[in-house]
Amino acid sequence: MNTVNVYIKGQEDKELISFLRYFPSRIKNIGMDAVFDRQIVYDYKDGRNHLEVDAAVVRVETVRQMAERDAVVQTFPGVLTEKYVRHGQEWPMSVNELGLVLVTPKAVTLPPGGLVEARGALWEILAPHELDAFKNEYEIGRTVDL
Repeated sequence: MNTVNVYIKGQEDKELISFLRYFPSRIKNIGMDAVFDRQIVYDYKDGRNHLEVDAAVVRVETVRQMAERDAVVQTFPGVLTEKYVRHGQEWPMSVNELGLVLVTPKAVTLPPGGLVEARGALWEILAPHELDAFKNEYEIGRTVDL
């Protein structure tokens, strides 16, 4: 009668998940595919085989290019980031100058001095920055009386 070691039986019952067959370096008689798998594991352990990605969570908004105050030329997705808020005291009233940076896909081009509607308000396009290969950035601004 055969008896099964409880430890070996427990090891056989474990669910094993591996993407690469990893053989330690002390094992010499392995195929070339296992050598490549071993090198991938070593590169990962040494920090050479991965990318570091910096990303930000952004909200994509619907932006409309306006020809006049009522006529919509095109609608496109855009990401708005804050540039600055400046408060100027002018006698007898106060004024806030709001500035944002509008990031659009490369296919969207906007003329300087034009109007866009974003966040429920009209913004003037102050300066285009179109040198990036994948996106265009536009400085937009508006003045609000307090």
